[in-house]
Amino acid sequence: MVIQAGEEGLALAGPRVRVDGIASIDVSPDLVDLHVTLSAEASASTDAVAAVREQREALAAALREAGLDPDAIRVGHLSVNPVWSDYPHRKVRAYSASASVVATSGELERVGELAEIAAGYSISSLSTQYRSSQMTQKKVELRELALRAARDKAQQSARVLDASLGEVVAIEEGQQGGWGGWGMANMVVNEARGADAPDGALAPGAVTLRLSVHVEYALVAHPRG
Repeated sequence: MVIQAGEEGLALAGPRVRVDGIASIDVSPDLVDLHVTLSAEASASTDAVAAVREQREALAAALREAGLDPDAIRVGHLSVNPVWSDYPHRKVRAYSASASVVATSGELERVGELAEIAAGYSISSLSTQYRSSQMTQKKVELRELALRAARDKAQQSARVLDASLGEVVAIEEGQQGGWGGWGMANMVVNEARGADAPDGALAPGAVTLRLSVHVEYALVAHPRG
């Protein structure tokens, strides 16, 4: 994202200062998704599909019985693929059907229990993913932290140079993927790490959001007495 002053503002001559503001926020997850793939094989495609459909409905029912809200259980469409015989007599020897089920819980400690329930069915894969329902709000907070960091640095620079900050001439936003390359940054702000984890460590499944902004200000020199 790049924001610049209008043509009249850009035409203004005079000293300017360009500063970087960098911020990071560690976001702890409050949701866990259990991704399950059910599969079945049969000589007839209709039998394979029927077997997977039965497994899918049974798993969804078991998850509801375990206390999950029906809206927290998402079922995917059925798919079917041929199973080929070995070369050189390549031909369809059976059919494999599959379907996905995703169960979401706000009780992260239940992930093992939910996985055990899923393991009782004909699954071909099982994985978990942690995420935060507050990600949008955290990104808003992150941008504000980065802009405040840039402003504070610009104010410090202007004070040392015996000047005042004028209008904002340009703002450029760029996402950072890691700490590498930040050694020359003007300012870094880091929100308290992992409030839910001991000794400031990241909580399991936490992600670190990082953002850098580049802000250019006009400088107004103080008159010399």
